[in-house]
Parts: sequence; C-alpha cells; structure tokens
Amino acid sequence: MHRLVWNPDSALRRNSTLRRGIALALQPDRTLDSVIPLKVDGHLKSFPTGGKPKIPNVSARRVTLTLGYLSTSPGHADLARQLRDRLEDALGISVHVVANRTNVDLTLSDRPAWVNTAFGWLQEYLTAPLPGSAAKLVALEQRARTASTPEARLEAVGEIQKQAAADATVIPVAQNDVVMYVGSKVSLFGETFGPGWQLGLWGLQWQN
Repeated sequence: MHRLVWNPDSALRRNSTLRRGIALALQPDRTLDSVIPLKVDGHLKSFPTGGKPKIPNVSARRVTLTLGYLSTSPGHADLARQLRDRLEDALGISVHVVANRTNVDLTLSDRPAWVNTAFGWLQEYLTAPLPGSAAKLVALEQRARTASTPEARLEAVGEIQKQAAADATVIPVAQNDVVMYVGSKVSLFGETFGPGWQLGLWGLQWQN
C-alpha cells in the first residue's frame, strides 16, 4: 500500500488548500480509494479516483516542498519522481525528491499496519490529527470501539475514512499485490501473517 504522508512538523501541512490540491492532483492516477486497503473489513471508498478534477490555485507564490522516500523500498525512487512530475505539472509547485531523510514535508510510505485491521491501518492518520479534527476523531474512534453492533462500528469507521479524505494528511496512492515465493508442495491459506507482518506457520500447508 503506497501512501503520501504529511510530516506533522511541516509548516506547509497547515495549508489546507495545498493538502487538498495534492490529493486532487493524484486523483487521475489513484488506484486506492481509502486509507484502509481493499479487502480489509471496514474499507469504504472515500477518496475519488479517475476523472479530471478541478485543481485549486494553491498559492499566489510558488510553493517548494520536499518529498522523501526510503531507498530500500522497491520501486519508490521511480514512483517518487513520477509523483513529483504529477504535482509540479498539476499545481505549479516545486518538489524536491530526497532519499532516507526525515525532515521532509511529504513521505512516500509503504509501511504496513502493525495488525491487518481497519484500526491498524488508520493509526498513521489518527496519531497525527489536524487540530480542528482531533476532537471529532476521538469521538468517532470511541464510538467505533464501543459499538454494540457490527453495523454501528462500520458506520463510525466509515466516518473516520471520510474525515481522512477531507483532511488529506494521509493520501492513498496505490495498492499492489506482493509476491511471495513458496516451495512446490507448499500452499498458503487464511491469514498468513501475524502482528508486525511476521510470517506465521499457521498459514502454510504442506501438500503430499
């Protein structure tokens, strides 16, 4: 799961028009429509995909921001440059791409959730809320965790995803399959990975 994550310490993060502009600029190429991956219970389409969105004028003066990525993440060097080109063309801003730095405005991330649940994937958004959204998110999280029915829980989780799209501090880019190689007589079934994405033997089956 590839995402653009705003650094909470970035001064540019406070610019709501810029955050919205970046989210809209990536819309035509976006293949993931939520901060929760497809096929995870609770996923709700909240970020638009495709089309030709109307891009806002992000600033009267040219904005310069820094986009970071990890050189150890496969394909991220090329993807970061593609994102830079898209943002510069659509928004008229300058984007500097750097590797292996933390003092950046935006980070291209493929870090998985600690556990493969809706709230596991929401943590990156929930742990650094915008000041104006913090109280609402606390209430929604409490509502979801104490819901008496699955329907009520899913409704609250859906509201969090909608707020994530409105805030655009974590922006989904794409979701791709990960290839895992196993032996000729080994098959995978169920949930193969445990907490922290450690491979679990319970998800491997030997075929005689």
